Amino acid sequence: MSILLQAILPVSALLVLGYLIKRFALPDVGSWKALEWLSYFVFAPAILATSIMETDLAGAPVLEMGSVLVIVSLGVVALILITGKFLRISRSRLSSMTQGGIRFNVFIGLTIASVGFGSTGVAVFAIAAAILAPFVNLVAVATLTVLNPDAAGFWARRLAKEVFANPLIAGCAIGIALNLLNIDLPDALAVSVNLLAAPALACGTIVAGAGIVLTFDFKESLAILFTVAVKLLVLPVAAVLLARTMGLHGLEVTMIALVCALPTGPGTYMLAMRMGGDAKLMASITGVQTLVSAATIPLILTLVQ
Repeated sequence: MSILLQAILPVSALLVLGYLIKRFALPDVGSWKALEWLSYFVFAPAILATSIMETDLAGAPVLEMGSVLVIVSLGVVALILITGKFLRISRSRLSSMTQGGIRFNVFIGLTIASVGFGSTGVAVFAIAAAILAPFVNLVAVATLTVLNPDAAGFWARRLAKEVFANPLIAGCAIGIALNLLNIDLPDALAVSVNLLAAPALACGTIVAGAGIVLTFDFKESLAILFTVAVKLLVLPVAAVLLARTMGLHGLEVTMIALVCALPTGPGTYMLAMRMGGDAKLMASITGVQTLVSAATIPLILTLVQ
């Protein structure tokens, strides 16, 4: 109940706030794109870097955490592709379902980690996100390329942008480097970075709420329901079981569960649209997952503890 009260309800409130502001007060798409850009390229990297930089990473089970996240993500991709082939789901729709099964919204995760588990929770979550983000981006781009061959020739550039130029990954890398090298930022720079980190949680979550889409066709219902169940229940439960089997415990297991239980991020829509996926289905999956995750995340975190 404490996680529900401390983290999930505030996050849900911000999501609803973002949705209402977008629909009734600020419908201008350009304004939201600007706020999303600031959250993604400035605020989030700042909080990731500062959180990791200030946390003791000695002995962090990075290899074990990475193994768990990669194995369960590959398992989910295999499950979605096999199910899609058995049910004869179209390739464009299947590629969007694959994205919806493994990608995650880092802003919601950061907010829950910060409010529910403090700066140490943010740091451990950042490590999990830094491991998982480049891998799922790579898998998503590769899957879209294979299932939608018209995107061939574009995939390499997109892959480089999605993985190697990802500002969230860059923020984690900077924080890890400063931590391991035991480098302290000059006071003026440290204050500036902390000020940039402050809006990350609220802005990112409000932007996620603004992107919620609730309209979809009845034909999409089964695909949405399946993808929601796989992403929000199957993936995190499998990750927790494997993590415990590999000897992980405490906050590491909790943050693995959290990063796997997060809904799909808004960037999936743009990737689906540009690489031949079913963009409409992708938007519906993202919106439904975001709403349903308000109930499934506390359930998953309760099972972990």
